[in-house]
Amino acid sequence: MVVRAEQKDDKEKKQTDKLVKGLDKNTAQKVLQVWEQSGASSPDELRKLLVKRSVQSAGVVLVQTLLDAGASWGGFTTAQYLSQGGDFFGKIVVQYLAYFLGLYFAIGVFLDLFLLGATAFAGINYSTNAEAFLKAVKQVAGDSPNGLSVVNKAQNAVNTLKIITALNEISDILKSKGSAGAAPADTLQNLQVFLTLQKAEEKGFSPDKYGLTPDQAADLAVIFTKYDTNDDMVLEPSEVRKLFQEEGYDFDAAESKEAVKLLDKNNDGIISFEEFVEWSQSKLDPAKAPAKV
Repeated sequence: MVVRAEQKDDKEKKQTDKLVKGLDKNTAQKVLQVWEQSGASSPDELRKLLVKRSVQSAGVVLVQTLLDAGASWGGFTTAQYLSQGGDFFGKIVVQYLAYFLGLYFAIGVFLDLFLLGATAFAGINYSTNAEAFLKAVKQVAGDSPNGLSVVNKAQNAVNTLKIITALNEISDILKSKGSAGAAPADTLQNLQVFLTLQKAEEKGFSPDKYGLTPDQAADLAVIFTKYDTNDDMVLEPSEVRKLFQEEGYDFDAAESKEAVKLLDKNNDGIISFEEFVEWSQSKLDPAKAPAKV
């Protein structure tokens, strides 16, 4: 009995070690601890942070930067104009107010550029999603007031440094566990897969239920996260359509909805990770495959 227990423990350890091609659970938990120390408390937010996709939020920051730059230029230009013009009642007050506004918005431009630079740095070095990165920055702030004030932007700059520091430490942890010279993006992708599987397991998913090894489950998680473009752990009709298109099926929006119905076991209009796994398994066996739309 002792020998069997040891064999079972050894088997489970090997499965855990291979869970996401080198990323073990202890390492993942250490990464989550680092993330929590940065001020964030949501593993879901870390999972989203590690997916490179949207640049919409970065575009909003860029627009705000341009607006601040315009306002700053307007303030200084007005102040210079007043210094060269004629005298009138309250001129000095208006002039100093224009200088103040020019400086105020100039500081805002600097902080905006810092945030944009940090977002680009995170995207290039850690394959992070700009939208999730900026959301994480705000999450670290907790209940701090929202707005466009310089004070709020300064707080965002502090939060950004915390997130970048955490990402750098996470990358170092994963690189030390992985192969020598492994790219941060590769090890962070492994963490993304782990977090996806962890989330699926919390909802009742088990590789054994589908006759899968941990490695096979990880491979499916890689595919699932590729098409789960909004990180909500389900595939919507538009996401399923993209999946089918890359599989060689040219479905339009209406046909994609019908395809979802075929794969959707609980009729909720979306494909969960378990339903995706079940479809992926049946896809290997033509007798189990859903009818082609």
